[in-house]
Amino acid sequence: MISLTDYPTLTGYVVVRSHCVDISIRATTKAAWESAAVSFGLGVETDEGLGISPGANINEIGSLIVDQGDPENGVPATVDTRHHVNLRIAEPLLSKEDENGDLLWVKTALAWVASGMDDTDKNASETGKKLVEVTMIDQSTISSPSFVWFE
Repeated sequence: MISLTDYPTLTGYVVVRSHCVDISIRATTKAAWESAAVSFGLGVETDEGLGISPGANINEIGSLIVDQGDPENGVPATVDTRHHVNLRIAEPLLSKEDENGDLLWVKTALAWVASGMDDTDKNASETGKKLVEVTMIDQSTISSPSFVWFE
């Protein structure tokens, strides 16, 4: 069983399940997300685009409607055109370690939360940590999730 007891700064940013961890991502563009995915070991660049590493389950949402607006009164919907991604890390990626025996996903998430800047370009009450062009969103602050993984 995975536990965040030793990593309290990850609470909210990483949701622990019995067999995996879930992370919500928002990037300025799809290209920014793919670049981050490669650098974090979640995939590799191929001629066809991003090749996904075993254990990285990626649900690419893309743009989100954050407010339906009021079409009857001529108020358009508000769309967040940034690239949104739900990431689920499972085996074998979940247990992958670096040369010191540290779990790679934990090391990456800790560095992201510690080094990332507070994302000020957010939706509603969301909070997140932004590294370059990619934000890890605190899932406890998302008021209406766009995708819920099947358990």
